[in-house]
Amino acid sequence: IDPEGDAVVFSQEGAPSWLNFNTVTGVFSGTAPEGTAGTHTISVSVTEISTDPPLSSSKDFTLTVNQDATAPSFTRFPSVQEISENSAVFLWAADEQVKGKAEAVITNEQTGERRVQSIQGNPAETTEFKKEDRVTVDGLNADTPYTATVTITDRRGNFKVSKPLLFKTLLAPDTAPPIFKVLPVLVNRTENSLTYKWTANEASKATLTISQKNGAALDTVLTFATADFSERGEISATGLDANTLYKGQFSLEDASGNAPPTAGSLTNNPADVEDRTRPTPDTTSPVATTEPVAEVSNTTANILYSTNEDATTVIEYGESAALGLTFTIADFVRDHNVRLTGLKADTKYFFRLGAAVDRSGNVMTPTALQSFKTKQNPDTAGPLFTRGPSVISITDVAAVLRWTNNELASFALEVTEKDTTNTTRVASGDLELTRTITVPDLTLDTQYDYSLTATDGAGNSSAVRTGTFRTKKAVDTRPPRITGALTFTADATRIRAVWVTDEASDSRGEIYFGPGIGDLFDVVNDANLRTDHVLTFTGLTSDTTYTIKIR
Repeated sequence: IDPEGDAVVFSQEGAPSWLNFNTVTGVFSGTAPEGTAGTHTISVSVTEISTDPPLSSSKDFTLTVNQDATAPSFTRFPSVQEISENSAVFLWAADEQVKGKAEAVITNEQTGERRVQSIQGNPAETTEFKKEDRVTVDGLNADTPYTATVTITDRRGNFKVSKPLLFKTLLAPDTAPPIFKVLPVLVNRTENSLTYKWTANEASKATLTISQKNGAALDTVLTFATADFSERGEISATGLDANTLYKGQFSLEDASGNAPPTAGSLTNNPADVEDRTRPTPDTTSPVATTEPVAEVSNTTANILYSTNEDATTVIEYGESAALGLTFTIADFVRDHNVRLTGLKADTKYFFRLGAAVDRSGNVMTPTALQSFKTKQNPDTAGPLFTRGPSVISITDVAAVLRWTNNELASFALEVTEKDTTNTTRVASGDLELTRTITVPDLTLDTQYDYSLTATDGAGNSSAVRTGTFRTKKAVDTRPPRITGALTFTADATRIRAVWVTDEASDSRGEIYFGPGIGDLFDVVNDANLRTDHVLTFTGLTSDTTYTIKIR
């Protein structure tokens, strides 16, 4: 800054082409591409242009770009999500773009001895550098236990190998249609679209057919479908009319071509949906509905929080209140889980939720600053179970388990029919504190044993927790019931509804303007199966009457 406040101009020589320079502020900015390690001598000059002749001063400095020698880290640990009689699919996520390789070896269940099986398709490798990917290992033996590892490698050749994953192939080919682990739930609505998310028990394609509009059959059925097979998906029905009630049906088909029968399906596939578009465009900004929780190690921090609607993820952080670093995820989600890596040990960091946007482009107001301190030493202790695991709901064909760990953890759950080898495996590499997991495709009036292991972000595993349960003798035909009081608390712009059900269920809340069921203002869903329910309605007008319908 010139002492007299006169205008100055900055210039530079010697900067690499990828490094931008602002001649007004004198600020350099840029990211060094791969393969640009080296040393640069840069000369910066500042000139006061109001004098005659112009006054100028310069200074040299050295910029060193080091070669990347840091191995990539898993932000979502590898998990086996799809198992057939001759293949298995592995999924993972990393903190940088990587290629992945999965290899499975036959394991002796009695001795633990492992034997490499050299066949085409094992190991299996990805061909592109991505932060999230999946790979299928083929040519496996039926009804055989395997141990697998996933290796990720970045563009500089730095690599990391996962801890072993245990699984067993199926005895016979898959002939069962997929089912919904989480039924289609409305996650966003505009004046001309409805967006749903769903989760299946195996990789599937989903199709949404809309057949009714305001209770009348459409002359031409509207069809929307996903292009790829996935366990989780999203479909947006677009080109709809404003303030209009639409009714449709979701159906799933797996990679083996198994689809629900045209009529008489006894499962939740297909699943019906019925929702109304907004009367006017959404102009309300997203807000956080939970306080951010920071779970730290010596070099990482996981930050968890929820928003009242689907929004992108933006975390600003740094070693001072000025922050300076930003982590963003472009996906639209309500439950946000961010893993910050490459942090300094035993160091205080400041952070806040940044200017995320919802699906309509409304910008979230950044939150107040918070802080966390990284640990001094690496984490070597496995997670503990502070609550559960407990079976919170049982039907004739499914069971719901719930537990809480003392730190963020992934999990692997195996449920085996007693005195048989019929095993259902449910696993996730996502790191969470509390889990509610549905185990589907069970047999009525049958006893099952389960074993559960949790693994934290440092790769430490918990002790195995075990238990038993028995499915019901009769088909469950009774819907869940609200027990006790349904309570509401409100401030100037939001209403919070709290209630308890007698069995685990999802929840949906509809809020209408004025007294009675009139004009729909908004819909809030929670697809998680739970007995303790909380829904928050936001963006409300102060001193205004609303009617809320819970189902």
